Amino acid sequence: MESKNILLLKGLVQIILGSVLTYIQFQGHYKYKFFQQNDYIAILLGIPASALFLWSVKNLVPAFDGQMWPSRMLSFAVSIVIFAFMTKIWFDESVSIKTGISLFLSVCIILVQLFWK
Repeated sequence: MESKNILLLKGLVQIILGSVLTYIQFQGHYKYKFFQQNDYIAILLGIPASALFLWSVKNLVPAFDGQMWPSRMLSFAVSIVIFAFMTKIWFDESVSIKTGISLFLSVCIILVQLFWK
């Protein structure tokens, strides 16, 4: 059996990769003509993204002693941070005060789930 730290790390990496694929899947048609013309390619990106999210839960639940909520909270918060990061990179969209506060709260959720025992 892998240590809880290894399971946690694997789960976080899987959430990050799944979030990036999901971002490309849903926002790709605004950035690239290829995605505008190939909906089925975007749909197919859902398969590896779903697999990554499934595997993240399989790693994170044991890392948190069988608790379901921490994996859900981490997935939500990490996905929000990835969305903000990729939106800045792809679209140079600035973060408003309201969005900045929401991002700060997402980071707080991540920290609470990782470090509050």
